[in-house]
Amino acid sequence: MPGTVRYSSLVAACVAGLSAAASAEFVLDLDPREGDQNVREMQVRPGDLLDLELVALSGAQDLEGFDVQLRFEPDHFEYASFQPDGLMSGTDALPPQKTDDGVRISAGTPDHRSPEDAGSLGRIRIQITSSFSGAGNISLVGGTLIAGGQTHEFPFNSTVRLSTGEAEGLAASPDPNPEEIIDTLPEELQSLYREALEFTERADPSTESESLDHRILALEETRSYTATATLEEKRQIALALLFFHFGGDDEDPEKKKLKMEMQEAQDPTAELLALLERLLEKNHHLSMQVLRRAQ
Repeated sequence: MPGTVRYSSLVAACVAGLSAAASAEFVLDLDPREGDQNVREMQVRPGDLLDLELVALSGAQDLEGFDVQLRFEPDHFEYASFQPDGLMSGTDALPPQKTDDGVRISAGTPDHRSPEDAGSLGRIRIQITSSFSGAGNISLVGGTLIAGGQTHEFPFNSTVRLSTGEAEGLAASPDPNPEEIIDTLPEELQSLYREALEFTERADPSTESESLDHRILALEETRSYTATATLEEKRQIALALLFFHFGGDDEDPEKKKLKMEMQEAQDPTAELLALLERLLEKNHHLSMQVLRRAQ
């Protein structure tokens, strides 16, 4: 179509940088309902097809078309399609430009004018690769827009995180050892857990009380760290805590129950930390009683 060709040329000019800065904010959302529901994390399975909604929070008034850059790991995700919708209903999705680290998506027609400043722009379909495991990000990093006959460039900073629910970095290891688990923790916590592990592995009754002290300290520092941790960090920490309490037995009913609750919780570490602290305090009390009797 002539209009599409002319518009495609205009988008190409945008990409070349013939534009001025503008104020606009676009985001990615994982909720199937129209508009931004602020859902930025989701569990997926290898091979799934996933729809991301592209939403304008601002800057879409009189929008004729746009070109945006998605960044992701090609080994994890593949671009499938884009369907203009909402404020861009009736416009054309142009052929995508695949890059080494993602894809550029363009849509619009010269005679289109978005009636509002904010709203849904359409849905991006992503294929989760069959080899995907652990976690990965899809980021909206920038692009260009055409509005009111003017071309504007804008940066974006919107990321969604997808995971299979497995501890990142451990998916390929069916029987991770404690050192591997500790390596998944934030660096600020690793030395504490290594000290606690060292005392635990001694299996010496004379140092049992000291071992419990180290484990209690590790939990206290963990609680302090999680006060400002991200949701993904909390989930990683919670997986490590589950391992240290239950070991590698993923079939333990209580462990499976806690793991399911952890995946749904807004703070997956809070209840788990409280549970482990109670257990350790109880064990510490019993240990002190045994030592006093021995003396």
